[in-house]
Parts: sequence; structure tokens; C-alpha cells
Amino acid sequence: MAKVRRALVSVHDTDGLADFVRELQRMDVEVVAADGTVEHLRDAGLEDIKGVEELIGAKALVGSGTADTMHPQLSAALQWRGAGGDDTGFDLVVVNLAPFERTSMRRDLREEEVLEAIDVEGPAILRAAARNFERVIVVADPEVY
Repeated sequence: MAKVRRALVSVHDTDGLADFVRELQRMDVEVVAADGTVEHLRDAGLEDIKGVEELIGAKALVGSGTADTMHPQLSAALQWRGAGGDDTGFDLVVVNLAPFERTSMRRDLREEEVLEAIDVEGPAILRAAARNFERVIVVADPEVY
């Protein structure tokens, strides 16, 4: 596999993430992150983290929260199979899913809150990256980072 040049980071579990991203940056990897993730990384003192909106030049199509990175341009970038040296796509995708099962068991939440906890973008990102498995490394387990 070629050198990792660009990574997409969109996670629910941020434990250890800042250290992982710091290492990526030391290896000159451009890091693009979803809204909540970019905020976490910037709060941890990391600079040069690009938000998805900055990358695609457009707001999310479905508001914010569990679907804030959903956009056809992001999907296309995840599935890009261009020639070597082209910086359009991602070489690394770091994504994990919101713990819906645990959230759905909580008795203190209203139905609307439980429905909002259904992770839509995480599976979409994983599936788009999987279509490009020859070029994209996927890290979906927080224990890996």
C-alpha cells in the first residue's frame, strides 16, 4: 500500500484519539474530521485539523449531530480510485459507531432521543471505504488507536 496522505476521522469513542492523530500528523498525514471529532481534537491542542465542511466546501445535507458529514462529495472521496499521487481521496478512515444498543436501554431517554442516537453516518462511511478496500485502511475499533 502507498503512503497514507489523508485520513478521515469521525468517531464516537475519542479515548486515545488525540495521541493517534498527533502521530498521524508527525507522519505528515492530512487529517480531516467530522464536526464533533474536529472539536475534540482542537480542544486537545491539535492544530491543522480540517473539518469536513472545509474539505468539501459545503454544509452537511442533513443538519448536524449523527449525520453531520453526510454529503455526496465525501462519499465520492471515500470511494475514489484515482491514480497514484492524486490527493482527492482518503488513504485512512478512522470511524467507530455510536453505541445504540447501550443508549436504547436507557430508561431516562425519550423516544426522540433514542432515535437520534441511531448512527447513520458511521455505517455509511464504513461501507463507502470498504468499496475501496484496495486503497483505504479502515480503523473501526477504538482499541486500535
